[in-house]
Amino acid sequence: MQKFNIWAACAVILLAVTGCGGDPEEKLLNDAMATMKEIVSTLETVKDKASAQAAKPKLEALFKKLQETGEAGKKAATDKAKSDALEKKYAAQLKDLQEKMSKEIMRIATNPETVEVMEALKGMQKP
Repeated sequence: MQKFNIWAACAVILLAVTGCGGDPEEKLLNDAMATMKEIVSTLETVKDKASAQAAKPKLEALFKKLQETGEAGKKAATDKAKSDALEKKYAAQLKDLQEKMSKEIMRIATNPETVEVMEALKGMQKP
């Protein structure tokens, strides 16, 4: 179940960021997507215990960055129409990133050698 908790935290952060409107908010959304791409790339390197240990600090930093972007997005949210437009504009990209991240998280969480990465990241979620 822990793999789903981390994924749920990522989804909440993304929803908060997509709730933004205007150019500064769009930049936050683009920043969040860039961070997600980095997370996916880093997760893809996790194949065994050694690679899991090597990836853990980078993943912790990336998830923290994603959380901070989400918090900034919540503060910057202003106009619902702009938020809806941004959500529509980036829906396909966000869906693709979410699917890739979910696939990698599930892969790592089901491997006994790599599950420690998931344990480290579960502390990154908010209650």
